[in-house]
Amino acid sequence: MTLFWITFDSHDVLPLAVSIIAALAGFWLARRVVPELSAAWTAANTPDTERLI
Repeated sequence: MTLFWITFDSHDVLPLAVSIIAALAGFWLARRVVPELSAAWTAANTPDTERLI
């Protein structure tokens, strides 16, 4: 199989292991960043009431 100009054996265990590790790393990174992203989203979308008065 060829993906992004890289040929590999799709029946081998290594591509499966690499994809599982990449998925787990992505989930871990997303869980780590969600609180900061949520706070930034809330700050950006909440009107500043002091400036409105």
